[in-house]
Amino acid sequence: APTLGMGRGEVTAHVAAGREAARLADASGDPEVRGAARIVLCYSSFCAGRLMEAREFLECAVRLAGEAKDYATALAYVKRKAGPEGYDQAFIS
Repeated sequence: APTLGMGRGEVTAHVAAGREAARLADASGDPEVRGAARIVLCYSSFCAGRLMEAREFLECAVRLAGEAKDYATALAYVKRKAGPEGYDQAFIS
């Protein structure tokens, strides 16, 4: 079931909030923070039916995990967030 109010038709607001979070994360320069913001954008874009955009955000999160100081932890975070919803199978394979 959708979370964060997205089941009540608030998907557009969540995409906008995710974009702002990504902008702020990018300013930090921290790849782990930037990747986490991309996971939020991936999920909200997926819920909005923007599947190609969601895939791009997920691929970016995986790329950023590779840049993280603690690669294993960052990649585990991406997989944990992506795996239960099946995004990894839908978007990466």
